[in-house]
Amino acid sequence: FPLYIINNPKFCRFAGAIEAINGMHIACIPSAAERDASQNCKGGLSQHCLACYNFDLRFTHILSGWEESVADAV
Repeated sequence: FPLYIINNPKFCRFAGAIEAINGMHIACIPSAAERDASQNCKGGLSQHCLACYNFDLRFTHILSGWEESVADAV
């Protein structure tokens, strides 16, 4: 771990963690055929992305755009 994490008491719960994960919705402009699969619960169009990264802030895995996952957008 970087020193700013080791010396920060806010991160004590993550002592054994090796990566972090975050999901997000990114606005998109899909084709007409993909529009229904990209509509979120607020009526907007977005693509769901899931990213894993290590504590050196390097991405280790990115998964984006799986269908029917935008319904949980808030």
